[in-house]
Amino acid sequence: MSRVWRFTRWLIGDDGRDWALAVLLALGSLAVLADGSSSARVPAVLGVPLVLIGTLPVAWRRRRPELVLALATVAYALYVALAFPDGPAGFSVLVALFTVAARRPRDESRAALVLSGGLLLAALLIG
Repeated sequence: MSRVWRFTRWLIGDDGRDWALAVLLALGSLAVLADGSSSARVPAVLGVPLVLIGTLPVAWRRRRPELVLALATVAYALYVALAFPDGPAGFSVLVALFTVAARRPRDESRAALVLSGGLLLAALLIG
């Protein structure tokens, strides 16, 4: 097997379902952001990196579940705190949280839920 093929399989996995999910979440969230009906406190263009940081790492959720959860949670918390319009970006947090719960021990899963939920609740209160 060539090095390029091995790298491609490592990057997108065997069937690419996680990449497809990540791209769908990113495109859906960007479409909601581009709608123009935002009451955000900052220009909508600043929401684009938050959407990409929060959704595209879902593609690596099986390899690095904790990192993906941290990125998705922090990006979505900032997105919500800045009052960008709600969209599919929040779903990436749920997918990442599910992956952590499915692949890690119960205590780690509970800690991830508490930390993620606390950060999102704080962002909702701010936003």
